[in-house]
Amino acid sequence: FEGADRWFDEHSDGCPRERSSRADDARQRSRGLPTVEDVFEARYRAQEDLEDGRERYAKYVKGLIAVEGGDGRAATRPVGQVLEIVPERDPLAARLGETLAVRVLFRGQPLADANLCWDVPGHGAKFLGQTWTDEKGRALVPLARTGLPSLRLIHMTRPRTDDYEWESFWASFTWRVRD
Repeated sequence: FEGADRWFDEHSDGCPRERSSRADDARQRSRGLPTVEDVFEARYRAQEDLEDGRERYAKYVKGLIAVEGGDGRAATRPVGQVLEIVPERDPLAARLGETLAVRVLFRGQPLADANLCWDVPGHGAKFLGQTWTDEKGRALVPLARTGLPSLRLIHMTRPRTDDYEWESFWASFTWRVRD
C-alpha cells in the first residue's frame, strides 16, 4: 500500500500458537496485566482457578520507521490485523508533552474497555502508564518521554473449543518520539 517503504508490519495471524499452562504459572506470568487479571477473576468465580487450561494466542506487531522525506501518515490506516492499534494522526509528527489519540480495533471493529499500556525500553518491568479505551475504541496516550514508546494490549475471549478454552490476542505499536 502507499507509504509501505515507511511502514513495518509483521502479521502472525496465520500462525496462532497454543499452550498449556498450569494454573499457578499462568497467574504468575500475568500478574499486573489488568485485562488478564479479569480473566483470572472470571475463572475464580467459575471455580476454575486451580485447573490447568489451554490457550490459543496470536501476536500482532507494528512498528513505524522514519525515512528521509517520509512521514507516518500510512500508520493512520488500519492494515487488517485481528487486533490492531491505529494512531489517529501521524505519530512521527507528535512531540514530547503532546497526547496521541489511538483507536483499538478487534476484527475491524472498535474495542471498548480495552486496557492499553505503554512503556519505553530500559524503563524496567512496570509500564509507564495505562488507560482504557472508550466505547468507540479510542484512547489518549500522553507522550512523556522521548525514545521508542511501545503501546501494548491483550484481549482475551473464551470460545471453549475442543482444543482450547481461551483465545488471547496481543497487539503492539512502536515508533520514535522526538523532543
